[in-house]
Amino acid sequence: QNYFCVSCFVTHYRDHHFVDSPKPPLSPPTETELDVKEAEFCDKHPKERLCYFCEPCTSLLCYSCISRGHQHHPHTTIKKEYRRIQQSIESLPANMSSRLHSLCLAADSAEKMHQSIVIKKEEAITNVHKIFKSLREAIAKCEKEIVAQIVTITDLRLDSLSKEREKNEEVVDELKNLQESMIMAKEQGKKASTVLLLHKITKQLENLNT
Repeated sequence: QNYFCVSCFVTHYRDHHFVDSPKPPLSPPTETELDVKEAEFCDKHPKERLCYFCEPCTSLLCYSCISRGHQHHPHTTIKKEYRRIQQSIESLPANMSSRLHSLCLAADSAEKMHQSIVIKKEEAITNVHKIFKSLREAIAKCEKEIVAQIVTITDLRLDSLSKEREKNEEVVDELKNLQESMIMAKEQGKKASTVLLLHKITKQLENLNT
């Protein structure tokens, strides 16, 4: 029923059973687990050496630290952690070489993809230029055809109007002649000739109106 300091507690824990007393998570490290020459002392417990590594806290701890605040954390001895890290470091060049090889392959693949995209881009630009060139040529051809049709239609219409004008001029000239002839026949008292000429004038006027 006595109270113990940490050192006494550790010593008694090996040979005694404590009632209602929490057991430490593990025994203090042995000489084989702890390199006494290299181990440093704990800041919180100056008489105890740092011998454990707490994985979640990434902290170096002594036996008292582990027993009091880190008993439920995954931990290992510093010596074991050192060996594990040393093995990782030794395998690092091979891993780096493999990783570097993978990165080189990825870089080569990216470069090839980049070149392929550049080539496809140039091909797309060339195709677009060809399409627009074809469109411009097609539009120019259609424009020429439409202009030619308009010119043809316009020329035909002008020719038709010209012929119609000439015909009308001929009719007008003939009407003038018939009118003069009718006036002369009327003055001469030639009634039959006057009536005949009047009918011709009426006929020409009807043709002119149509």
